[in-house]
Amino acid sequence: MDELLEKLVIMENQIEYKYISFRVIEEKPKTKVWGCFSKHGDKLGEVRWYAGWRQYCYFPEIGTIYSSGCSTDIAHFTNQVQIGHRS
Repeated sequence: MDELLEKLVIMENQIEYKYISFRVIEEKPKTKVWGCFSKHGDKLGEVRWYAGWRQYCYFPEIGTIYSSGCSTDIAHFTNQVQIGHRS
């Protein structure tokens, strides 16, 4: 099993990693906007559709800093949302 998948706890419209979580903050007709939050509840950014690239992308909040582990989790989540959008 994918090592990153083992770290996930999946609930309805919310996914939790070890240090960050994602939850749906807006539902649009064809896409969703996911907020990325720290374990302390601080908003770190959003994963949303970027029409220019025709894919989901991560939009960080100004002044946020990420460890390599958090960056890996963000990339993993963004890829999973993209795969789900295609299916």
